[in-house]
Amino acid sequence: MTALALDASISTRLLCVTRAHDAVVLSVRSQTTRPEGIVAVTQRVATAARRSGRRLVVVGGAGPLQVPGTTTLAIDDPRYVPSAALPAASASIRQLSALREVGGEWVYFAPPARFKPGPRRGTYATADGDLVVDSDGASSISMEDFAIALVDELEAPGPSQRVVAVGQR
Repeated sequence: MTALALDASISTRLLCVTRAHDAVVLSVRSQTTRPEGIVAVTQRVATAARRSGRRLVVVGGAGPLQVPGTTTLAIDDPRYVPSAALPAASASIRQLSALREVGGEWVYFAPPARFKPGPRRGTYATADGDLVVDSDGASSISMEDFAIALVDELEAPGPSQRVVAVGQR
């Protein structure tokens, strides 16, 4: 695997780079990018990936995930998305909508509500669109274990145009 940092505002460069790789991973930090910028970058990268016929894995946010056993989205549950995180969570919902509009072969790879550096346990759980929670209702994973899940998705891709939630049980 080769990591490459790229200015996503240059469409022709995006197309060249996506054609040169088997898959593209997009991860945009909400702390350094205004939430509206996340959606624009996602649209540009998704369009380039679709035009080049490449798989796109977008590291998104927990906002659009459904709270297990309910019809509530994580963004609407303050246990999982505190008010300070609402702008980023809202951007993650719009980011997922942008992927659906652009089409192509994509996977929205969503971390749990609590996503920080920590000890690597070497295990993780996934769910299709539902927030992954443990028996106490907590939703968390270390960045190290999330990275393992991401690499596993790249090496053994599942179906496209789906939301994969990752966390610890």
